[in-house]
Amino acid sequence: MRWIFARFLEIGSCTELAREVGARSIRTPRGNRIDKKYVYRMLSNRAYIGEAVHKGGEHDAIIDRETSELRIVDDERWTAAKARQTAVALGPQGPDDLSPAGSLT
Repeated sequence: MRWIFARFLEIGSCTELAREVGARSIRTPRGNRIDKKYVYRMLSNRAYIGEAVHKGGEHDAIIDRETSELRIVDDERWTAAKARQTAVALGPQGPDDLSPAGSLT
């Protein structure tokens, strides 16, 4: 999992990362192929930073956030990955140009 976060920060593409994961023969716990949607969900899973979330409600942490060696992903890498996901989702136009394509604004 740490490699997946690190690699996403390097390449910034869930599609490319899914290809690399497939090339390494990494599968889901059920044995299915990992696609870009699954990669995105992994990168958004707050359990990797020790949080417990169920149906939108937060619960007591699984792992003490201060005990960083027990966490799968540290705060710095988590924050960087979330920022990268946002940047990728916004695309090259950036946050200042969110007008629909073809509009005359």
